[in-house]
Amino acid sequence: MSRHAVDDGCNDNVVSKSANAFVNMCIATSTPNAISLAEIEEATKSDHTMQCVFKFLSTGKWDLREAEGVSDVDLSNLQQFQNVKHELTSVNDKLLLRGSLIVVPNALQGKMVDLAHEGHQGEAKTKKLLRSKVWFPKLDKLCEVVVKECILCQAATPQSVRAPLKMTDLPNGP
Repeated sequence: MSRHAVDDGCNDNVVSKSANAFVNMCIATSTPNAISLAEIEEATKSDHTMQCVFKFLSTGKWDLREAEGVSDVDLSNLQQFQNVKHELTSVNDKLLLRGSLIVVPNALQGKMVDLAHEGHQGEAKTKKLLRSKVWFPKLDKLCEVVVKECILCQAATPQSVRAPLKMTDLPNGP
């Protein structure tokens, strides 16, 4: 058997089917149970930043100056999308994937963090749970803010206060 097999054209259909099966598996496993896929698609359709990312992905040109009607906040989010542009995949211009993770539109980001923080398990476990299924720009920052503002988490987390250092007196001479 040769390492350079003859391309007969029949493998393209198999590869396409397996790629679609992989994308569908990623979507099915990454969709959180508390939010439906239709809700994510609807929020994605109404999110201006996500629509700009879809346009950039389809054209292949990531010129942020060409994005029309973009505010400074959207521009920083678009910059974060540009940093991971090689990992992004568009699914029928309805859903955006970063690797095998669903990219959450701006309107649902707070809801996602609240759902992940529901058990009040702390900052690290909340981030870990979110990173296993979804991605969005500034995920870490939003998690930190939500956990630090949570009264139940503040009450349950022990305060680690260090005792002040006691300096010894210096001798008067050698």
